[in-house]
Amino acid sequence: MAQVLTCTLPGTLAAGASKTFGITVRVSPSITNAGLTGTTTITNVVTVVAAQDPDPTSTNNTFSLTTLVISRSDLWVHKECKPDSPAPTGTNATCTITVDNPGPSDAANVVLTDSHVSEGIFTISSAFASPGGACGIAGGVVTCNLGIEPVGGRTTITVTLSSIMAVDVNDTACVDSTTPDVDLDNNCASDGVSFFSRADLALTKTGLPATVAAGQNITHTITVRNLGPSIATDVVVRDNLPAEVTMVSATPSVGQCVPGTPGNAALPLTCTFGNMASGDINVITVVSRVRSNTPDGTVLANGAWVSATSTDPNNANNIQTAFTTVTTLADLALAKTADAATYKPNTTVTYRLVATNNGSSDAQNVVLVDDLPDIKAAVYLSNTGGCVFQAPKSLTCNLGTMAAGSTREFFVMVKVKGAKGDVTNSATVSSSTADPVAANNTASVVVTIKGGQ
Repeated sequence: MAQVLTCTLPGTLAAGASKTFGITVRVSPSITNAGLTGTTTITNVVTVVAAQDPDPTSTNNTFSLTTLVISRSDLWVHKECKPDSPAPTGTNATCTITVDNPGPSDAANVVLTDSHVSEGIFTISSAFASPGGACGIAGGVVTCNLGIEPVGGRTTITVTLSSIMAVDVNDTACVDSTTPDVDLDNNCASDGVSFFSRADLALTKTGLPATVAAGQNITHTITVRNLGPSIATDVVVRDNLPAEVTMVSATPSVGQCVPGTPGNAALPLTCTFGNMASGDINVITVVSRVRSNTPDGTVLANGAWVSATSTDPNNANNIQTAFTTVTTLADLALAKTADAATYKPNTTVTYRLVATNNGSSDAQNVVLVDDLPDIKAAVYLSNTGGCVFQAPKSLTCNLGTMAAGSTREFFVMVKVKGAKGDVTNSATVSSSTADPVAANNTASVVVTIKGGQ
């Protein structure tokens, strides 16, 4: 749009005389915004006329001057990310970017590119320019088309980041425009955010059966859950087995287990899971056998705990102890044989007695009592088991403790008398340890005396 300035020169301009004066104009900073080249021209046309005297040559009364106008701006970027200290994973960090243009010209077709670089996983959840609206997000790069940044204008871009794992995110924002920039050194700014892992690991432990006989197996199930919000890194479970057991197996759902030494807190069963995402559940099945010599009534405490290199906001649920009560059961069995089926009068009969502890526990205070034949039929001679004879016909053998799976064998000798017929010998084995099968605790053998008077 043309503008007209009219100047009236006072007085008379004598022949041959001249008069000079200047006109100053300010070029609008937005004059080139409509184009893409960043340049335009302005033309100043000056015309002089005499108010009264005619001018014989009017063709030289007008003069025009064209000036090339070149746009120049100085876009400046500042960036600040908060919080300054590492943020917990699962929470948001915010980077605020400001774009200023001190001029002298408007900056046209302004584009801000905010690039994020990290060796880990992160998410840009939102990017918003004010004024301007939402920005595009793709592959860790935020792109904001800001249009025209006027002289003295400022646009603020807010970028929100989060992460589910410990990670450093480096962030560089740069601005560009089709308008030439007088200082490119201030067109980029960098900052960054750091996240530290925060994963609430929870461990539960159950043991079956709750009451177990010495010599039998216990199955413990250890369950580890990551309650989030982050990935738990380098997860390790340690299980301190009691000294009264031996480990049979440890089977993890993922990872691997290394056996430890029961009863040694410095060498627990150790299972490694690697990383666990939020919501993951891993299970370890541990089978151990209670030692057969464990006393009745012993309470076994088996504690397990979980840890990780990531931060755990709640350590109260990282450890649990399962308790198991031990009973004792020892199935004693007795077998008795004679060295022959028939004997002549006044000969020696050798009885073989074999006591076996079929387990599962050690049998305590084992006593074998041999009810020898009636004294009218036979006379006790000796034994090889250190048994004590008590008249008229009782033989008592104190066998002490018999380990599960063990046997004790000894022989008893008697001399049969002259009467013909059957001679019966019965023996019974017992223990202070409960016996689940009483039917096999007694054994008898019958021999026959033939010949003689």
